[in-house]
Amino acid sequence: MSTVATDTNGRLPDGTFGPGNRAASGHKRRQRMAELRAAFVQAVTPEAVQEIVATLVRQAKDGCPQSAKLVLDRALGKVTVLDSEDPPPDEQRTLTVAELGPITPENIEQHRAARLAALSR
Repeated sequence: MSTVATDTNGRLPDGTFGPGNRAASGHKRRQRMAELRAAFVQAVTPEAVQEIVATLVRQAKDGCPQSAKLVLDRALGKVTVLDSEDPPPDEQRTLTVAELGPITPENIEQHRAARLAALSR
């Protein structure tokens, strides 16, 4: 086993931190956050995630705009607004997300269609 070098920097002869070197202890706050994240990951099961998603989908269907936005953003990806000077030639073009405005129970299907159309471009 290696011993700490006799110089004052607390490093072993190979340059690594030696036992008792305080610089090797790391950030206490980062260590605590890593412990909390590990506990969170262990506590959340796939079944729990499925229940949460099912609840969000149910709330979205019941008209909760925040749940609808979250479900659509996660399922279809966030849509970026494209500035297109030339709209599609067909009369029944799909409106963009920006044109539709906020998600409401009345326009949720139009938002879904707009997001799918943006993804297919």
